[in-house]
Amino acid sequence: MSNERHNGRRGILGSMLALAGLASTAAPATAISLDKAPHEWVVYAQKSTQTITGWLNGDAAPGPRLRETVFARAAQLGQAPQPLLLSLWLGKDGAVTRVEFAPLGDDQADKDLRTLLLGHRLTRPPKKILMPMRLKIQFTTPKKT
Repeated sequence: MSNERHNGRRGILGSMLALAGLASTAAPATAISLDKAPHEWVVYAQKSTQTITGWLNGDAAPGPRLRETVFARAAQLGQAPQPLLLSLWLGKDGAVTRVEFAPLGDDQADKDLRTLLLGHRLTRPPKKILMPMRLKIQFTTPKKT
């Protein structure tokens, strides 16, 4: 079995990091709980959450279109947008090589999310960090034009 596939089956954190802090969620039995993860992994995940939140909530295309779609869909359902749960695989250089998430209910929004993430670089991950890295991202309200 390849090392990538082996690491892909093991999660990095049993809890996901939220924009406003740490949030506990159910995790696969093979994931490492947040309290057992090495400190450098937790710090890296927190910084990655901040960076990715900036990408998704920024003005660079297709971010605004993605947010508008997410907020419109949530309004149709009569609710606030739910946090986005991401599983990310990174290369040794910090480039996002793979991303998984629950479909957003719109094919274009799914494509936009992948465009905003795949190939973009975070800082170099700590050695031996397990993949995927699981993050929770909250969208901000789209700007009115």
